[in-house]
Amino acid sequence: MRAFVLVAGILFIANAAIADKSDADIRAEIQRRIGPPISVSVQGGAVSLSGTVTTLLQKLNAANQARRTIGVRSVSDGIRVVPARKVRDDEIARSARASISGGLPEPEADVVGVSVRDGVVTLSGFLPNCHTKQVAGMLVSVIPGVVDLVNEIVVRPPKRRSDAEILSDVRARFSKNPLIPADRIRATVFDGIVVLTGTVSSFLQADQAESCACFVPGVITVRNQLFVSGE
Repeated sequence: MRAFVLVAGILFIANAAIADKSDADIRAEIQRRIGPPISVSVQGGAVSLSGTVTTLLQKLNAANQARRTIGVRSVSDGIRVVPARKVRDDEIARSARASISGGLPEPEADVVGVSVRDGVVTLSGFLPNCHTKQVAGMLVSVIPGVVDLVNEIVVRPPKRRSDAEILSDVRARFSKNPLIPADRIRATVFDGIVVLTGTVSSFLQADQAESCACFVPGVITVRNQLFVSGE
């Protein structure tokens, strides 16, 4: 009972904060977090990012910071990556393979394929879970010269779980996370694919729900169809 009251209190405070956020407040908060040279505009809680950065990691971090700002309903990422120096595709490919080998366990790293064209890295192969697929992408995003990433890795869990087991696990994790309004989210599972629908108050809540579901064993991918009301 005490835990329920605590969760309810946290959600009440979060929703109150969302209601008080003006577009100017949201813009100022995002701009403070990410700084120049990225420009931020906000209209009705919809954020647009523009500008030029030198690494893909900077671009991804800016978009993530915007998504995690209270009051944000959507993010349009128009940031361009222009590396400080030109790096050949074969150099990027070698760096990507080395980074994946150093960041993932050997059996998993060995099955990840890497190809590069004009600075755009494409990952392929098979990994055991959704989270590891995301990690592989992050390892590549920090490499100098990378301008974009296409993550085509397929998730193949080592042990198959029934959709009912996965759904039960997702719901249990949602109920324990104070940042997720579990009563406003409907989760369905088909062949390991989790689909999230419903209405949440912020992009932060939608992002938290997707991330939480991605960590559940047996999940192949998460389709986040949550609507952000901004209220």
